[in-house]
Amino acid sequence: KFNKNDIEYIVNSFIKIISEEIKKGCKIKVEGLGTFSSYIRRSYIGKNTNGNIEKIKDSTYINFKPSRKLKL
Repeated sequence: KFNKNDIEYIVNSFIKIISEEIKKGCKIKVEGLGTFSSYIRRSYIGKNTNGNIEKIKDSTYINFKPSRKLKL
């Protein structure tokens, strides 16, 4: 049996490994869970909270596509 600290360590380690590999530009596939990847959202013109128009810089996001097994 796992206690709360063991589960917390496992989950945090999983997140750390996934984030490190995505920063390197890798695509991570976890069988039965899904695929993690990153993409860049290009800069665009938008409004900030004050209503001023400004250029929003390029941003990197994490994408997750669930596996078919997870969807069922």
